[in-house]
Amino acid sequence: MQAADSVNTVDGQGVSPDLLVSVRLIERPATVILPPTATVRQAIERMQANRNGSVTVVDGAGHLVGILTEMDVLRRLDLEADPSRLGAPLSQVMTATPRTLPQEANLAQVMHLMAIGGFRHVPIVDEQRMLLGVVSFLDVLAYIHGRPS
Repeated sequence: MQAADSVNTVDGQGVSPDLLVSVRLIERPATVILPPTATVRQAIERMQANRNGSVTVVDGAGHLVGILTEMDVLRRLDLEADPSRLGAPLSQVMTATPRTLPQEANLAQVMHLMAIGGFRHVPIVDEQRMLLGVVSFLDVLAYIHGRPS
């Protein structure tokens, strides 16, 4: 990368212009959305059926209130030790008010947030926290892999 290519920065670091593409242009699967009253079992079933690694939780008005990811299920819920947690409402086990990015964000900002936050799913919201979609680590990889070299 030449010096002229790294004029834009994320947290003071040079960024390739290829990573400045808007998240709007990243192809991603349909977002799985459930209400806070849905159960962990329902969330897992929807993730499996949609081959998706996360479920977003929205209130009745469509505002993002939480997220439950496959890693949350594996690391935090310990369903083997306590299978009754499958019946728990998402409101009790989700990550409430997850970190988000606006629809104007670019791929470099998504990757940066994933790296510093240690997560693989970033909800995209508007100014009122209305859910617009989710960008996953796999979505980022698919975009980068599909880029012409």
